[in-house]
Amino acid sequence: MPRPATYMLKFIKNWNDPQNSQLALLRDGKEVVSYRAGSGKDFDRNECSSGAGWLPGGPYRIAGHMTDRGADARPWNEPAVQGYVIQLADKVCMPVSGQKAVNRTELFIHSETKADGTQGFSIFEDDSLRRWEDERDDKSSGCIKLHPDRPDHIKDLFRHLDRAGRPTNLTLDVG
Repeated sequence: MPRPATYMLKFIKNWNDPQNSQLALLRDGKEVVSYRAGSGKDFDRNECSSGAGWLPGGPYRIAGHMTDRGADARPWNEPAVQGYVIQLADKVCMPVSGQKAVNRTELFIHSETKADGTQGFSIFEDDSLRRWEDERDDKSSGCIKLHPDRPDHIKDLFRHLDRAGRPTNLTLDVG
């Protein structure tokens, strides 16, 4: 009897252009699909920069994946993270010399689309750091945000996860 497939998400950091990194879904170690993604703000590659830097490297346990159906359904406090969301477990960063370790919390993979697939709301009058305004706006508060021009990417990722039975042992490796 064949063993069940093992699924894993992998975030591949682009050191030259953090907002042009990749999120891949792997099945038994082979790439199934890959999406453009960004993490952090303004080229902040500091993993200990809470709410601004890259997601810390290493493995993550997936705390849940859900399609948000309203503020009451969200088990987190960040109002900008809505719609299709994969919640990651907290992670302590690896500090550089002279820096203190920080426990990074409220970490997600998202695209700021609402549950119906439309654009997320804007928190500010003008440009919102938590919402796609144009193709360059793939910054996040230290989460992984999928490409702005393709809101169907997060929905496609969820379709793949649904076909796999939304694996409960799903992990994310950040490298």
